[in-house]
Amino acid sequence: MALYDELREKYRVFRYRSYEITQEGNGIRVRYDFEIEGLSEFAPTWEFGLYGQDFERLMKNGTFQNLVFQLGMVELISYWKIACPKRVEILAGSLEKEQIAWWKELYFHGLGEFFYTNGIPLDADGFMEMESLGEKISLPEYPLQNPKGCLVPIGGGKDSVVSVELLRSMGEEAKCYIINPRGATINTTTAGKFLKEDILTVKRTLDKRMIELNQQGFLNGHTPFSAIVAFSATIVAYLNGLHYITLSNEASANESTVLGSTVNHQYSKSFKFEKDFHEYEENFLHTGT
Repeated sequence: MALYDELREKYRVFRYRSYEITQEGNGIRVRYDFEIEGLSEFAPTWEFGLYGQDFERLMKNGTFQNLVFQLGMVELISYWKIACPKRVEILAGSLEKEQIAWWKELYFHGLGEFFYTNGIPLDADGFMEMESLGEKISLPEYPLQNPKGCLVPIGGGKDSVVSVELLRSMGEEAKCYIINPRGATINTTTAGKFLKEDILTVKRTLDKRMIELNQQGFLNGHTPFSAIVAFSATIVAYLNGLHYITLSNEASANESTVLGSTVNHQYSKSFKFEKDFHEYEENFLHTGT
């Protein structure tokens, strides 16, 4: 029996149980609670700045709460892939049928390389069964009013610098966004001549248990990281009253990585994903960005 089939038989259920938001100094800490039944619990975290927002008001803001819940939907895929349980239960919030279909499409195509390199059969319908079991967020929504400016995710390459220069030449305000700052991203902000106050950073921490299980021989591989960037950048843009998230993606992101297949290493950088994400934001996030 192949490892994939063996793990799916032994570990049948993945649960997105909850998320917790706390204030840490001048920032916000989000802790997610995931579980593969019979194997392990996972608690990855994110840390965002408050950016002048009132924490108590954010806790009563349905738009913000929904953004945090939705970020968990893309964060969970890094933990689901450890054993690929067939059933995924969403208890932290509520999803409509259209949303479940949207997420399954992102997971399937975003994990294309993972499936290919691990010899897993490509089955767009059968790879996962998702059920929404949580309660709908009942807090009032607060879309942005008159948002201005652009947020430019910085990955360390020259494309983001080109984006900044083009925006500035058009008279647009531009701030940069970095997950877990490192040498290349810091050097990019220096080359782009960003002021300190225009550099918006967040910290993402993986659960060590996932790393341990990977070392023990559980399934591992590529996940749609650019989707993580999209959802987390939307939170930062919302908190800062910014209108656009601006990216420069290479045209090759639209091409298959494996000839004659739908496998695409860069699926979450593709025009299709960008279009799908834009529509998802309009229909289900309602940030006003």
